[in-house]
Amino acid sequence: MSIEALQNRPQPLQFKIIHMPNRQIAAERAVQMPRAQRLAATSTLFEVGDLSEEISDRSFILRLNTIVARRLADAEKNTPANLSDAILSNGKLHRHAELAVFGRWLLLDGYAWVKKQGGKQPDPRVILQCVAIAMYELRVRPKLQEHGLAHATRESRKREITKRDLALRWEGMFGDLKNPSFFDARLRSIRRILPAYLEHLKTGAYVIDSKQIRKSPEIKRVLEAISRKNTPRPEVKVSVIAKPVTLVPADPPPFDIELRYSSPAQENEYRNLTGISLPPSQLRYKPTSVSSTSTSGTVRADRKDKIVLVPDVAMRDTYQVEALIDRLVLLVITTTPTAAHYLNDKIFNATGSRIFAHDLKKQINRRDWRASLPQLDSTKPLGHHFAILIQDPTPELLPSILDVIRGTHGIDGDVNFHLIEVTVDFYPRTRGLPEEAILFREKMVGLLQRHHWAKHSLFHSHGLPGQRRADARQFYLETNNNAKTVFFFAKEKKTISGSDHDLDDPEVRTRLLTTRPGRDLYLNSTTWKGAENSASQVSIQHKIANRRNPEKQTKEDLPDQERRARIEVTISGDDTLRKEGLDTVIDLASASFRKLAMPFLSFKLAEIEPFQHILDDAQIQMRTRGVYGIELRNRARALEEREERRRGGQKMGRKNDLEGRGLVSWKEMNDVVGKALDELQRRWTSFSWK
Repeated sequence: MSIEALQNRPQPLQFKIIHMPNRQIAAERAVQMPRAQRLAATSTLFEVGDLSEEISDRSFILRLNTIVARRLADAEKNTPANLSDAILSNGKLHRHAELAVFGRWLLLDGYAWVKKQGGKQPDPRVILQCVAIAMYELRVRPKLQEHGLAHATRESRKREITKRDLALRWEGMFGDLKNPSFFDARLRSIRRILPAYLEHLKTGAYVIDSKQIRKSPEIKRVLEAISRKNTPRPEVKVSVIAKPVTLVPADPPPFDIELRYSSPAQENEYRNLTGISLPPSQLRYKPTSVSSTSTSGTVRADRKDKIVLVPDVAMRDTYQVEALIDRLVLLVITTTPTAAHYLNDKIFNATGSRIFAHDLKKQINRRDWRASLPQLDSTKPLGHHFAILIQDPTPELLPSILDVIRGTHGIDGDVNFHLIEVTVDFYPRTRGLPEEAILFREKMVGLLQRHHWAKHSLFHSHGLPGQRRADARQFYLETNNNAKTVFFFAKEKKTISGSDHDLDDPEVRTRLLTTRPGRDLYLNSTTWKGAENSASQVSIQHKIANRRNPEKQTKEDLPDQERRARIEVTISGDDTLRKEGLDTVIDLASASFRKLAMPFLSFKLAEIEPFQHILDDAQIQMRTRGVYGIELRNRARALEEREERRRGGQKMGRKNDLEGRGLVSWKEMNDVVGKALDELQRRWTSFSWK
């Protein structure tokens, strides 16, 4: 294939953001997609798109070059328009052309100057990827070390770039895990291939547009880094982010976070468009200097000079917000015996509503009930004690259901609560095209995922303090339709699985202060906080269907106008609800849904110190963990700093580990949610049942 073919820029393809490298990189921003598009529009050395086996070698080279360049803050500086422009007068390649030329020599020319060895031949694409990772590592490492953000290393190294470095970067760059041992054979091949490549350049035989290519300095640097012995680098502690003197401007420029799906198939399902291509949704944030909220006009001392990351969205103008009761589980004792399926049928025939009745004398362990259902002693008869699950109850429907039960089998005593699920839905306000509604809906899903925050103790007060299963996590389908659950903060191998809430545990603090950015929050995922069978749980959903059955892979798709972003809180257990003022069913008429739900359905903004590395880390956290991650890292970092003072014999001061550290209320969002809950309460004041 000719060099002219390499220079011809193809039509841009849909781009899929992959994970960022697994170190906190000060120069990286959540603007990689726009940067990649600008690079591809400026130079034929770049192409936007995914890496896959199906694309041509030419596209593989250009796309890999883009994946590396788009991570660099200065990537657009002095970008050559094409390969010819990238060859300087002394034969040295511009840095943006080094990977592309080496890739051409390796993939298109077949590295014919390298003597083949026996056995299995290396995959040239993998070799090129390894070289790309090493080049990127060498580019960003000095700045990481300067800001104290480099990953922890062993006390001694034989080489500057090791297989462990490549393994750490591979997941962030290409989205899958590789053990360090995977790179043993690849590094041996690279040490054999790169010298032959560099010697070939020295001969002057590589000519493009009458220009000789003689030098590739970054490729040479890679060879040196993987070959020679290197002076050991000092160990870098990952737990505490140092505070360099680099300050950000009083009002830093806005930044964008791209929203994405876990796979193209999921994106097609959720967007539900045929023959129409939509750009990726983005959240724009405006870092804003803290302003006074008091009548005196002064800013509190602990907030002075700090910056708030404010999403660029007008809630009231853009979204219609509605609250409802999604599910109720009531405990009913009938005066005459019956069977659960008879109750189901009679209620459906009389009201058209499908309920699910369960006889409490029959053992059951279902997630549907959240907290465990009451256990009856052996003297209780069969066919009298029921838990009844009601979907989408209304003040008009609920009395009809209860009247059917009382009219056919009688009701003994009060009807008590076991579970209530309160939901808040966000519908886009748009009179434009359906594509506009999709983008607005996706933005709201992204905002809910990133800005919801509730006290961790709310999800741990009814169980063991170390229950890991209560931590924030997302559930989604992978490309192969396998279901996957991923915690916001992944557990390190060979560590005890403590909860994110257990900050007194050094292993937990290490996990929270990881250099790994975490997995993107996917638009097709359901995010959870709280254990499945606990007294309280919050979920955030992109609601496009009802009655999903993952086992049968069935669902009922919603019309476009009913698709929405949703957040819901489930509170269960008769003791828990009694404390919240919901004892018997008649309490629904006087319940304060704002008081009941707002502790769980609250929203926060991140308030950070005005240092560049803190702002950079906050952007990474907002992409992958939201304010949940920022708050926990703030607390873990403060505790680590306190421990360091203790180890150094310094005065430790008071332990001030408060939930919500570094977060402030998102007033507009909390206001619209609170008003929706007030409207729900108003509707239920009409409920009456004697």
